[in-house]
This record gives sequence, C-alpha cells and structure tokens, in this order.
Amino acid sequence: MDLIIETTDPAPHPGFNGPALDLLTFLTFGASERYGARHPLSGVANILRRKHTLDLSPIFHFGDAVPEDEADEQNLAALWQDAAPLATACRAAVTTIQSSDRLRELAEGAPELLPRLDELAAIADWAEEREAKVRITYRL
Repeated sequence: MDLIIETTDPAPHPGFNGPALDLLTFLTFGASERYGARHPLSGVANILRRKHTLDLSPIFHFGDAVPEDEADEQNLAALWQDAAPLATACRAAVTTIQSSDRLRELAEGAPELLPRLDELAAIADWAEEREAKVRITYRL
C-alpha cells in the first residue's frame, strides 16, 4: 500500500523522509476507531479525540486513489482540503502523543508515526504558503 499526498500546486512538495506505512496504518485504524477497531493506533485516535478533544478530521480525510466508478470519482474530488487545518491537526497530535506516557506506549509499535505526522504538517505548511489544497489518498 502507498500513501499519496498531493497538492494543487504544480511544484513537487517536500515529501516524506522515510516510509509512510506507520502513518497509513494510523489513518486506517484511526478512521475506523469509531466503528470499533481494536488496534493500538485506534486507541491513540480514540484518546486524542475523546480525552484531549483534538479535531483529527483533517488527518482522517482520505480515500482510495483509484476510482472504480463515477461515485468514486466524486469522492476523490471531494478529498481536497485546506492545508492549514491539516497542519494544525498533525502538530497537535504529535505534541499530545509526545506528552502522554499512555499514548507513547500505544504508538510504540509505529516508530515512524510521529516523524511522518511532522512531515505531513510541513507538506501542509508548504501548500498553505502557496495557497494550495492538499489531498491524502492511498493505493493498494
């Protein structure tokens, strides 16, 4: 599986400095946490949302990069989002995870999560500076 970060700016964004699998896993289990997913990263998302009341919706606003029909095309087009809220959500998640023993414990199986969230924030900052939108997708 590949995590794909796009912007509406034609220039290439800064990208990731390492594998994004831990971030993709967080996206997957974090988005499914409210449906009862049982994974340590689901627990991270749950605690960030409920105990720390973080708005993680910009992080979990993602979808399949390969549309199969017209409805998928429309869903893909709807994934473009403003960059600033994404950067804010990423930074808040990183800061909160770093400050909590329980969250660090739950995230220890995903050692690349915090660096990739920091880099996603930097990509979003880059896009914001260019008045560009950001889209997060994945490809199986």
